[in-house]
Amino acid sequence: MDLSRRGCSRACSSTPPSPATRSPLAHTSVAKKDTELGGSPIRAGDPVLVLFGAANSDPAVMPAAETLDPSRSANRHMSFGGGIHRCLGSHLARLELRVALRERHRRIPDYGVEPGADLKWTPIPRSAQELPLVW
Repeated sequence: MDLSRRGCSRACSSTPPSPATRSPLAHTSVAKKDTELGGSPIRAGDPVLVLFGAANSDPAVMPAAETLDPSRSANRHMSFGGGIHRCLGSHLARLELRVALRERHRRIPDYGVEPGADLKWTPIPRSAQELPLVW
């Protein structure tokens, strides 16, 4: 795996997002103007609930979002928020991941998930309940 800055970005963005049905985290807001979303009308003043688990699941932005793909090209995932709402710790989190991956690959360079393993994911934090590795 490429552990350069771009490689870490790919690793960070290759993790499948938690499906909205498994993530209780949400943001509430109020629609400022009449609009339509997915064929459903939303009127000005209507409450809007945004499920964070769905943010990275738009197939137009991230095809095969539920697939772990370390070779995925750079994408516009929202794992750390965006714009003025971007997580202040996002750069530290990426640095920590890059250091952890580099050290892991230095110590055990050839490994993988056990063939046929059925991974079950926890919603918060997003992680595998068990990760059977072979090397």
